[in-house]
Amino acid sequence: MLSTLLAIVLASPTAQATQTFDPSDFDGTYDVQCVETEMGLSLGIAVFTAEGAWATGTAGTAPLACEEVAGGDATWLEWYDETAKGCPEWLGDEICDQLATGITDLRADVNNDMLATIPGSVDIEVQGIGKFWNQLTGIYPMEMTYHYDDGDASAGYLINNNDGECYGDFLGAGVAASLGANGYFVCGAAALAVVSGNIDRGTPFTYEATYGAGAELVCAAGNEAIIIAISVGVAYAAELEGEAQNLRRRTVGTRSDRPLGERW
Repeated sequence: MLSTLLAIVLASPTAQATQTFDPSDFDGTYDVQCVETEMGLSLGIAVFTAEGAWATGTAGTAPLACEEVAGGDATWLEWYDETAKGCPEWLGDEICDQLATGITDLRADVNNDMLATIPGSVDIEVQGIGKFWNQLTGIYPMEMTYHYDDGDASAGYLINNNDGECYGDFLGAGVAASLGANGYFVCGAAALAVVSGNIDRGTPFTYEATYGAGAELVCAAGNEAIIIAISVGVAYAAELEGEAQNLRRRTVGTRSDRPLGERW
């Protein structure tokens, strides 16, 4: 879908795009829910003390249930055991417990931060409707405003209004997760989110999207006796779906008898 949409954008059209429907038909508020999510995680640990050094690395994919990971739950305990069982004996039980607890809490924090980027609903507004180039290509800029419990955030997209199988396809940069320090480690992080999906004309309109986010963290903790450094690579994907609460302008199935260039 991404390659198809980009090809449409980059092509030099020789004729005006065929657009049966008004692009503002997409405008409205859509409920959103997570239906499936998965997190791929690569984890590297390095420990330096006067008694020696230890390093290890793991990678895997964890299917989640679109819910937060909390201390003591099954996922948290699985992650804790995974880290603790590889800790060398010379570090001692107390240090190994602190290390495993700190890393597990960090993984849970990263997971929960990613989940927090999935909104409860989105407002969609197609823009540039009166612009010649948008009318010619059938590709329009679109603003999505995400509604969260603690506020709103907006992101820009492109949406395809051309008749055919790609009608309603959209893509763009999403709202990236905000990752940082937790109670044990201090981390520096960068994150990027990309969303692609489709809005389908139905009764009501429906919204489907794939949300993908990636982050790289470098974290450290320690004192004069021990230094711990870890790196975390996160690849996070969620499948979202929803439906329109309301359509702000035209109703489903309406058409214009006038050519596109005469509508605005």
